[in-house]
Amino acid sequence: MSCFGESASKRTCKEELRAHLEMLVEENIRRGMAPEEARYAALRAFGGVDQVKEDYREQRGLPLMDTLTQDLRSGLSQLRRNPTFAAVAILTLALGHRRKHGHLQRGVRRALETAALSKPRPIGEGV
Repeated sequence: MSCFGESASKRTCKEELRAHLEMLVEENIRRGMAPEEARYAALRAFGGVDQVKEDYREQRGLPLMDTLTQDLRSGLSQLRRNPTFAAVAILTLALGHRRKHGHLQRGVRRALETAALSKPRPIGEGV
């Protein structure tokens, strides 16, 4: 962190934005615009500095985790607002999990019986 309360990434972002704006202004001046008009046109073409900063922040962070957290909060608030729906949803998930677990357990049991592992052989008797 910087001593002046501004992180290096924020400074880098500001410097990059300023450089891009200056390049657009210079290009507009070369096309024959007055300096003030060139700057205004560059700002319009750039699409808003605040929007670009926000996009940069989103890309720099962990957008997947932010989105996941936001979705979980939204889902939990929806479940709190409608307790009947929450009960049905939780019951459905629990029954689905139990059914899947039962199928898996029967499949493992069949596989073990097929492989003759349900009757252990004494140690030293062939592999």
